[in-house]
Amino acid sequence: MEATVRNILNALAALIFIFNLNCGNTKDDFANEVAFEKIIETAPLATRLLFNNNYVTVIEFDLKPGAKLPAFRLGDFTLYALSDCEIGYLDDNRVATKKLKSRDIFWNPEGRQMMENRGTDTARFFIVARKATALPEYVLEDLDRDVSQTNPEVTELLLDNDNIRVIEVNLQPGEEIRTHRGIARIIYSLNPYTINYTSDEYENRDSTVRKTFEPGYTHWHESGSHSLVNIGETPLRELIFEFKK
Repeated sequence: MEATVRNILNALAALIFIFNLNCGNTKDDFANEVAFEKIIETAPLATRLLFNNNYVTVIEFDLKPGAKLPAFRLGDFTLYALSDCEIGYLDDNRVATKKLKSRDIFWNPEGRQMMENRGTDTARFFIVARKATALPEYVLEDLDRDVSQTNPEVTELLLDNDNIRVIEVNLQPGEEIRTHRGIARIIYSLNPYTINYTSDEYENRDSTVRKTFEPGYTHWHESGSHSLVNIGETPLRELIFEFKK
């Protein structure tokens, strides 16, 4: 009986949290800081876990106007806007506002964080957050051989600092990306596309793998060399988040 009552109370608390989130709870109170995993669990309509491993977490946000998440803690993170939006967040423990256009990107150091939609439209964006686990080792020369260096005609460098390099790739049907090398990285697909992917791990070209990706698909790559060809009917558009530390 006691367990049943406790379960009912927990369920009610979760419903109240989601109700406040979707109705625009804007109370500036960070005393009840929660683990981010709990927010994903209790607010599935506002957040979606895209990827998680020992090194990074990737979370997508879909916040209605006025919606606000309670404070949580994150490692260094990079935010990429999927829509025009006005985001409230913590900057040096003070609430700041960023007006973003779709495709805008910014980097934020680790620490306490919150997210709030201060605009009039639904805010769609995702963050790529580093964890404390040390990254696999790489040589600095690999950064000089990544896709932005070897294939500049199909890439755009969006962000480059001591922690991360973010590259957007645009490859038309039939086009090829020549052999290049990447360090530990996350790939985020911006639209549907199909490629033939050949890794330098294999000398036999018959080992080429056909891969199809859908928008929002997020995956991890270790350091390595490869080439690819867009064999589909749609352009390849993807984001590469290369982690330097």
